[in-house]
Amino acid sequence: MIPVFDSTSLKTYVTCPRKFYWRYVKDLIPQQWLDKEPAPLGFGGAIHEALDVWYSSGNEQEALNAFYDNWQDREEETLRTRERGEKVLEKYFERYNQEPFEIIAGPEHEFCINIGGYDFAGRLDMAVQWSGMNLIMDHKTSSRMSRYYYHRFRPDIQMSAYPLAAQKIFNKVFHGTVINVLYFTKTEYDFDRDISYREEWELELTERLLAKWMSDIDSLPKDDYRAWEPRWTSCMAYMKPCPYRDLCITAEPGMLVDTMYAVEQWNPLNRD
Repeated sequence: MIPVFDSTSLKTYVTCPRKFYWRYVKDLIPQQWLDKEPAPLGFGGAIHEALDVWYSSGNEQEALNAFYDNWQDREEETLRTRERGEKVLEKYFERYNQEPFEIIAGPEHEFCINIGGYDFAGRLDMAVQWSGMNLIMDHKTSSRMSRYYYHRFRPDIQMSAYPLAAQKIFNKVFHGTVINVLYFTKTEYDFDRDISYREEWELELTERLLAKWMSDIDSLPKDDYRAWEPRWTSCMAYMKPCPYRDLCITAEPGMLVDTMYAVEQWNPLNRD
């Protein structure tokens, strides 16, 4: 039995059960991830750390220091730099010096709730009350924006599971999630917010789906990768190979594990 589930692991299972097996049952990650995490994750995590400090203390310099502590420039990375991150954050602090909401909980409110007899965990960036509505606020960094950017969040496992979790934790009706976007390119940066609403029937459906997926995972054998169905349509998502593709195109994947992968157990409360 998997000890605890979260939105990331369940999203992986829905995308490709075989990928879930390699990452969350066998705890495998590509060797190169040990040396250097992907730049978007690292940079986004550093921005998150800064926003956590900002909303906790209101101190701009402390927030910037948190960003500096968590991001070092990379020679090959020209888009995500300390200078650009600093400018984005300074403009953000100026833009949102006075917020239209009250903070209910957070920043970084950890939770673990029971759904269908299984533990489901995560962390909420913030829970806020805004214009009479209770909402989760989720920070996003993005280098691409389009007219359809917000469509990706409804339906979405995380953006539905978090209001559901908040209702159980705080015993209040939650109406959805504020998607708080810090947008930047090499030449410009801006900010945007949009509410991804959830009706009660959507949260009820989310709870049923989460319980089903966790039960399905629990029923599969943990010692036979062949029982975990591969989804070949996910092998090259966004024109990038799945990090476990090599294991899925060989008859003896065990021969590649020691040379290409390391073991690292997933922690659902770790932002990375």
